[in-house]
Amino acid sequence: MLKFILILPFFLDLSFAESLSLKDYIEQSLKTDKKFEQFELEKQKKDYIIDQGLPADALTLSLEHEVGKVSNSDTDNVSTTGSLTKDFSLSGTSLSVQQTHSERPNIEENTTEVTIEQSLTKNAFGRDSRLLKTQLQEESKLLVDQANEDKEEYYLEALTLYFEYQAAFDNYELALQIKKDTDRLTTQVKNKFKKQIASKTDKDKALIEQIDAESDLLEKEKDLNIIKSKIYEKVGKSKGEMKPEKADIVFKAFKSIHLAEINVYKTRDYKISEMSEKISKMQMELTEREDALDISLVAGYATEDSTRYSAPVKQDQALIGVKLSVPFGDDQTKANAQIARLEYRKNKLEKERLEKELERQIQNIKTQIQYYEKNLVLLKAKVSLSKSVLDDETKRYLIGKIDLDTLLQRKSEYATNRFTYQETLTTYLMLSTQWMEFNDELDVFISKLFS
Repeated sequence: MLKFILILPFFLDLSFAESLSLKDYIEQSLKTDKKFEQFELEKQKKDYIIDQGLPADALTLSLEHEVGKVSNSDTDNVSTTGSLTKDFSLSGTSLSVQQTHSERPNIEENTTEVTIEQSLTKNAFGRDSRLLKTQLQEESKLLVDQANEDKEEYYLEALTLYFEYQAAFDNYELALQIKKDTDRLTTQVKNKFKKQIASKTDKDKALIEQIDAESDLLEKEKDLNIIKSKIYEKVGKSKGEMKPEKADIVFKAFKSIHLAEINVYKTRDYKISEMSEKISKMQMELTEREDALDISLVAGYATEDSTRYSAPVKQDQALIGVKLSVPFGDDQTKANAQIARLEYRKNKLEKERLEKELERQIQNIKTQIQYYEKNLVLLKAKVSLSKSVLDDETKRYLIGKIDLDTLLQRKSEYATNRFTYQETLTTYLMLSTQWMEFNDELDVFISKLFS
C-alpha cells in the first residue's frame, strides 16, 4: 500500500502555464465564439422589418392583349390594355391609369381612364397603415433590445464560467499544496515512528491523511479538467495549460466599480416586456379592424376617342362613386382577432408579473452582495490566522508539544477556511456580474476592459 501511495499519479504541472487574464479570455472569446457574431447579425434585421411588414406600395405595370376569333367572320376582335397602379398605403390612397385600345368589326375604341380611390373606414386616410408602421418600428426596437439582452446574458454566462475556472484552478493548487504538506508530515511521522517517538497509530493516521489528501487532489483535478475543456472551447485552444487571473485581482477590479442602484422600470428586461405589451395592443387593434365594413370614395376622369361604324365618338367624363365591401362569415379573421386579444392580455399580465419578479430578484442580489462583501473580509482574516496557527502548531508537533490529532485538526481547519474563502469570493464575483447584467452595464464593463 505504501508503494502505491508514493508512485501514484503525475499531476498537472502548472508552473509553466500560459496566463489567461479576464481581458484575454473575453478578447479571445469574442474572436472564437460564433455566438457573439450571431447577436450582431440578429440586430441587422432591424433595417428590414419596416419594409418587410408594410404593404409594398410598388408601382405596378400591367399589360393585357387579347385576340378573339369570331365565327362566320374573317375579322378578329383585338383588345390591348395597359395600366399603371400605385398604392399609397400611409394615406389609404390608390391611383391607377389605364389605356385601352380595341378593334372589332366596324368599331375601333381608344379609352383612357384615371382613377383615384380613397379609403374612408377600414384604412381611413392611412390610419391602419400608420399604426402598422408604428408597430413595426416598435418591433425593430424590440429586436435590438432583445439581441442586446441576449448578448449580456451570454456575457454573464461566459464570465460565470471564467470565475468557476478561477475557483477550480485555485482549489486544485491548494489541494496540491495540501498534498505536498501531507507527504512531508507523513515522512516526519514515519521518522518519529522509527525513532519510537511516534506510535504506530500516529503513523497509520498520517497515512490515512495522505490518502485523503491524494483523493481530494484527484477530485479537484477532475473538476478543473471539466471546466478547462469548456474554457478552451470558448477561446479556441486545444492543448497546453492556461492559468486564470487570480480571483483576488478580479475582486479588486469589481470593488472599484460603482454598483449603481437599479430602477426596475429602466431595466432592459422591463422595457422589453413593456414593448411587447405595446406591440400586442397595436396588433389587436389592427386585427379587430380586419372584419370591419370597408367604404372607399372613388373618383376619376375618362376620355374616349373611338370610331363606330365610320362615325367618330369623342367624349370626356368625370367619375365619382362609392365602393362598399362587407365581409360575411369570415371565421378566420374573427379567430385571429380573438387570439390577438388574448395575446395582449397575456403580455399585459407578464409585464405586471415581471415587475414584481425583478424587484424581488434585485433586492435579493443586493442583500447577498452586501453580505458576501462583508463576509469576505472576515474570511480572509480567518484564513490568515488559521494559516499562522497551523505553522505554529506544526513546529510545536515536531518538538512534541502537541499530539498528531491536534495538528491534523488544525490542517483541516485551514483547508476548510481556505476553500470557504475561495467559494465565497467566486460567489461574490458572480453576484456582482449578475447585478451589472440586471442594470444593463455588463456590456459597458466589458468595453472598459479594453479601454
